[in-house]
Amino acid sequence: MRKALLKWRHFLPWTLLLCLASGCLMAAYTWVYEPDRYRAVYTFYAAPEAAASQKAPLEAARMLARDCHALTRTDGFRQAVLAHAASDGQTRAGVRGIDGTHMLEVVAVGPDPVYTAGLAGAIGRELVARAQDELGATEAHEVTPAEIPAAPCGPDRPMKVVWTLLAAFAVGSLAGCLLGSDRRPLHFDDAEARCLAAPHMGALADCRREVRRLMADGKKQRGGMLLDRMDRLIRENVRAFALKLRNGLCASGQSVAVIAGMDPEGDQAALTALLCSELARQGFSVLAVNMDAGQARLSALLGVRPQACLSEYLGGRVSLMDVIVKTPEQGLAFIEGLPPEGAVADIAATPAFRSFLKSAKSRFDFVILNAAPAGCCADAGMLGTLEGLTVLAARDGAFTAGELNAVMTNLAEDVRQLRGVVFTMARRARFDAPG
Repeated sequence: MRKALLKWRHFLPWTLLLCLASGCLMAAYTWVYEPDRYRAVYTFYAAPEAAASQKAPLEAARMLARDCHALTRTDGFRQAVLAHAASDGQTRAGVRGIDGTHMLEVVAVGPDPVYTAGLAGAIGRELVARAQDELGATEAHEVTPAEIPAAPCGPDRPMKVVWTLLAAFAVGSLAGCLLGSDRRPLHFDDAEARCLAAPHMGALADCRREVRRLMADGKKQRGGMLLDRMDRLIRENVRAFALKLRNGLCASGQSVAVIAGMDPEGDQAALTALLCSELARQGFSVLAVNMDAGQARLSALLGVRPQACLSEYLGGRVSLMDVIVKTPEQGLAFIEGLPPEGAVADIAATPAFRSFLKSAKSRFDFVILNAAPAGCCADAGMLGTLEGLTVLAARDGAFTAGELNAVMTNLAEDVRQLRGVVFTMARRARFDAPG
């Protein structure tokens, strides 16, 4: 039961999409193909001859109603009716009995009120005239004549749409229970998050809206520091993460940290930029190095535009001063490590890169390397083999505990020390949830 409920929850967005599409289609269908119609009713009394026999009166009345309905379907009856009333070809009529009585109704429905009332009256009068001769009724007379309806009786569109939505929801729910996925993504506040292969280092609330605003301002040449755009919750998240990382670096006697993500969409660049800005505001000198060739947002988030990259310096084409770029944040510098088509493997194992790291550690209190996602390539492992701590950034609610443990186990075999995992893009409501 729990597994079926989990499948249903994962399939729920598709179920709601099915309901929306079905409701719109039904609304369009009833609007186009079921226009407003008029309804006219002619009521007459007919006592069946069988009422005096051994048959039950109610059963005899139902038989008479069925006989009247069958009579209206004959060609001779139709011709007799059309001789007294005109038809537009779109009006439909039928005969039904009223339970418990010998009353019968002729109901006509059509788009024109005059044709509808005329056809109902003509059919009713013709049935009254033939009731005794052809249907065996002992008595037949008119009770209520058909009147021209003043208002249309349009189709019950809201109810049809509601029933369509309910049916679509039922079908979607059944399909979800049968075909849905029972994959259970992990959130930072789940109990399983505390039992991962690496320590839990905290979570970063969703800051995509603030990042988009900063990027838009950057295109308008106004720029700005990312940390100043964040609210109190995000600042507290970054401060707690920076404190844990500082304690880990000091305990291990290192000053280099590698930030690796699980996937390119995990907001890893924003986490790195916020971490570097927070460390700089705490009074430390920080160097941020972007070693992810496919991620160019880090420089934009820090408000800089580098003209050269680290690989050019290591190749002897430019000087170190041409590579290091000062950011608007006091005490924070930035280096673009690779060109757009570069690879970490080309420089990570070179003596020049090791010499650069050694020099950077002597000049800066902390060196933060932004690595490519660990789930896509081995760049994080290459950088982590050098020295320092490695932190894995995982998008909240995107991976299961098994997937995270598998990546962290493989990463721990390559890097010197895997410090832990931090969850990004976490929903703000989860920070206020109990427990």
